[in-house]
Amino acid sequence: MNDIDIKNKRILLFDFDGTLIETASGNTFATDLTDMRIKMDVVNKALDLMQENGVKVFAIVSNQGGVEAGFVSGADIEAKIEYVLRSVHDLAVKRGIRGVLYEKRLCYSNDEQDPMRKPNTGMIDDILMKCKDTVMRGMNFSQLKGCSLMVGDASGLPGQFSDSDKVCAEKAGVDYMDVIQFLGKDLDLEYVLSKEHTSEGIVILNNDHIYILENPYGVGLNIKITLKDFYKIETDDGKTATVDDVLNIRIDKDQNFNLYSDVIKIETLKDGSIKYTSLYHESKENSDSLS
Repeated sequence: MNDIDIKNKRILLFDFDGTLIETASGNTFATDLTDMRIKMDVVNKALDLMQENGVKVFAIVSNQGGVEAGFVSGADIEAKIEYVLRSVHDLAVKRGIRGVLYEKRLCYSNDEQDPMRKPNTGMIDDILMKCKDTVMRGMNFSQLKGCSLMVGDASGLPGQFSDSDKVCAEKAGVDYMDVIQFLGKDLDLEYVLSKEHTSEGIVILNNDHIYILENPYGVGLNIKITLKDFYKIETDDGKTATVDDVLNIRIDKDQNFNLYSDVIKIETLKDGSIKYTSLYHESKENSDSLS
């Protein structure tokens, strides 16, 4: 998934939930139609590719089995996806980008044999047919597949619910990136300990301990935590010193500690340095003098 020349891609195929949008509430599932936030880092990356590399197609391919199951109406799903497509279109126009085809293909069925349900390839095949007949006339299917990229969050990584996005792309013969990689990030994730992340419940600082909640991207990954703003000490001359040390925490599948992935104890030593000790995984220490 890492050795893909993204600059030659002209057709971008996106999963929807967890890839282009997330819940505003922070819940796994949306509470209602309005519980939605567009992931602007993903959209801006796509807009950059439109502007710099001539991307011609922005498409959404999404399983929405909740409709058949009765959890949500098809009208609500359509409204959400149309809102996202219109938002991307309007942002593109503001950048002077025109001539892009915006498409969606949805599967409401939970039947694994339905050709349109990922990891089956019906939705991607249908999009490529539309491209061949419209904005990319003259290209054969082999060429269309070669300039296509599927982006999703069901990549079969540890802790993810499925590999349906990745397998769908492989079966359709198009390149695939997990959304994390699409953003140019390594799968070793970096979190900055800040008020923003604390409010999202990823990490909590309390009583000189860092409580790291279960990694939302799954087990088997490293989390790099940069300590900023929260941990400060008063130096002898009355000035406030902050800590910019980086902690590397490995999230392992076989470990569970009351819903925490790790608890880091922070100690100020007599020489003014800071000592960090993992209370959950193997002991880790990292001391840097403050100046």
